[in-house]
Amino acid sequence: MFTFTSDSPHYSEVQRVLREEIVNPLRRHGYVRADRVMKLRTLLERLSDVPGLTSEEKLSSGQESYCYQLFVEKDERVTLPTVQQLLEQSFATSGVKLSEVPAAFIIQMPRFGKNYKVYQRVLPSPLLDVTDLIEGLSRMRRRRRARVGRAVCSCPVPRVYMELFAVLCIETSHYVAFVKTGVAHDAP
Repeated sequence: MFTFTSDSPHYSEVQRVLREEIVNPLRRHGYVRADRVMKLRTLLERLSDVPGLTSEEKLSSGQESYCYQLFVEKDERVTLPTVQQLLEQSFATSGVKLSEVPAAFIIQMPRFGKNYKVYQRVLPSPLLDVTDLIEGLSRMRRRRRARVGRAVCSCPVPRVYMELFAVLCIETSHYVAFVKTGVAHDAP
């Protein structure tokens, strides 16, 4: 980026920050400090017409991500719930629906304090079926089911699935991430 460009004196500062404060630490340590990323964003915001580089978090697709914290009552009969079970239970209990299929859906598992967790373990679901959680789709499925008895509908509404991309575990200020490394369904 800007390697051989010298038409603006500001580019040399961007090159320096990118090289010394972003790329080199990333290669050396595998991560970059947030203040260094913000410094690069500030420089780029001054040089471009792109709004919100320092004040808004965005997905590259331009869509916003959805973040949802699960609130569930512990079911003593369940020892190892799946993310799918907890998500459906939480949506049903709170009476909320998604307005559309999100580009990214961040789900925070139920946890209360250091010593008490609703469940000691939660089994990740590689695929989440969000069909019944989206406003309109669940109603459409019910309508089609009702019409099937009268032979009006012959095609089911397709299910909507979201793939698990990453799991972030937080244990006493230590973060461990398990991230999918490819795009195929069976990618590690």
